[in-house]
Amino acid sequence: MKKTWSFLRKMLGETPAILLAVFLALVVNDCNETRKDHLLANKSLAALYAELLANQEAIQSNVSINQEEARAMQLDLDSLRQFGIENLDVISIGITQAIIQASAWDMAILSGATRHFEPEVLRKLTTIYSLQQLYDEVTVNYFKELSSADFYRPGIDKERLQATLQVHALSKNIASQLSDLYSTLIPLIESQVEK
Repeated sequence: MKKTWSFLRKMLGETPAILLAVFLALVVNDCNETRKDHLLANKSLAALYAELLANQEAIQSNVSINQEEARAMQLDLDSLRQFGIENLDVISIGITQAIIQASAWDMAILSGATRHFEPEVLRKLTTIYSLQQLYDEVTVNYFKELSSADFYRPGIDKERLQATLQVHALSKNIASQLSDLYSTLIPLIESQVEK
């Protein structure tokens, strides 16, 4: 009985120390995981910041180029309406596509870093990358149409020019929305990225 009592006392004396050690290990592990999550979110925000800056520049440059192309096409359309196709040497149609990146966004989603973004930042990022995808798709769909034989049927030169100008207008509208979003989100991300 004396041995049992001494064993119980010994166990009661060691149990709080063991529980405290386990608790401290859990707290340290939780702190380490929180720190890792914070670092991952910060690295993702830094990568997104750089990617958004590059995309903003690409889209602004692309809008300028496409505005010049749209002006030339509008002049061709006006000439076509006034003088007919016989009096025009060449009718130019087309649109220039910007190269827009989404790899930092894809990595942020795959790594789970987006769980640690502020809700407002995440909402704006989602909107921007959705609009960027739409911006790409408008041009890609136009190129698909451009590669079809139906697009080059004789006698539809005016319709071809009008369709291309509509694509330009839609592309410019999306680019304008993207520019507005970039101007609010890029400084917000910059302020959140720890140097």
